[in-house]
Amino acid sequence: MFSDYWTVKSGMQSWADILAENFRKLSGNLKLNSYVDKIITKNGAAIGVSCMNTV
Repeated sequence: MFSDYWTVKSGMQSWADILAENFRKLSGNLKLNSYVDKIITKNGAAIGVSCMNTV
């Protein structure tokens, strides 16, 4: 029944941590607990977001 079931070995949080770390290494500014006002796009692709009341 579960022959094609998979999971992240260290748990899903480890995957999120790796993505966040890479984002920061690429000069990204990660803001948690923030409401997104607008998704900024260019040529049909998301390139950033505008946030209000950031912590």
